[in-house]
Amino acid sequence: MKMRYFGVLVPFFLLSCGKIPARFAFFPAETSAAAVEGAAGTVHRAVNDAELQAIAVRARDTLPFFLSHLGRPALGERDFRVKCPFRTDNGSGFIREQIWFGDIRFKNGRCSGVLLNAPFYVSGLSLGEQAYFDTGDITDWMFTRKGKIVGGLSVKYLLEQIPPGERNDEERAVLAMFE
Repeated sequence: MKMRYFGVLVPFFLLSCGKIPARFAFFPAETSAAAVEGAAGTVHRAVNDAELQAIAVRARDTLPFFLSHLGRPALGERDFRVKCPFRTDNGSGFIREQIWFGDIRFKNGRCSGVLLNAPFYVSGLSLGEQAYFDTGDITDWMFTRKGKIVGGLSVKYLLEQIPPGERNDEERAVLAMFE
């Protein structure tokens, strides 16, 4: 079975349609590709993917920019999202699963959001529930500005991994939404 890097990432960008974003599971680099074929639409990436690691560092470095827009959105800015990793269940074969959050709130020094995807490998968390996270764990952030995507570099990177001739119409449309 050919693994698509983007699979269900398209719904993430169709935020105004209320679709559910993608989920990511990270596995040890030595794990075979056959061992990581999981639930349909889940993108599996090695934990040592250098580009995704660099994107996570950049997301944390530019977090003040994101937070300033979250706190005072400009005209046309909406759909603020952050992505954080959560330790997976023992025996799942994975290390971390990336979860996207919306409806982000800060209260008494704590960060929370509503899970925008149903975790496959993290028990105790469910789609639509509120959960807490640490801003130091954020691996990506994004929002839309007048229909264009600001941030979301991990998703853009994964889309770009699909050879242009193999991208479907939705994948091409989402890739064109990036500023």
